[in-house]
Amino acid sequence: MTGKRQLNGHIGQRIYQVLIGKIGGFDQKLASLQPLPAGEPHQWPLLQQQIARQILQGWYIGVIGEGTDAAVISYENALMFDAVSDVLVIRSYCPNKPGYWAAKPDVAL
Repeated sequence: MTGKRQLNGHIGQRIYQVLIGKIGGFDQKLASLQPLPAGEPHQWPLLQQQIARQILQGWYIGVIGEGTDAAVISYENALMFDAVSDVLVIRSYCPNKPGYWAAKPDVAL
């Protein structure tokens, strides 16, 4: 589903542990994706779309769920950073106060 040949086994295990705790009968629902259903994902049955979306959310965003129900899977190893890894460094801190980027820069004449 990710389109990647090599995935981190520890992250995969963490995704599985979180989803098995959040979704009743997860193993049976996961089995419905093996093999992947035919056709485009938007054509899959709703249950399979939901399970696939949660798995991919864990891999690409590094978080499963939202708000107070969210579980962090990974930050720096989230697949969303692969797309820009050749030009951007993953920040692990804020370089200034919140919203600093919105202020007009000082212009020296």
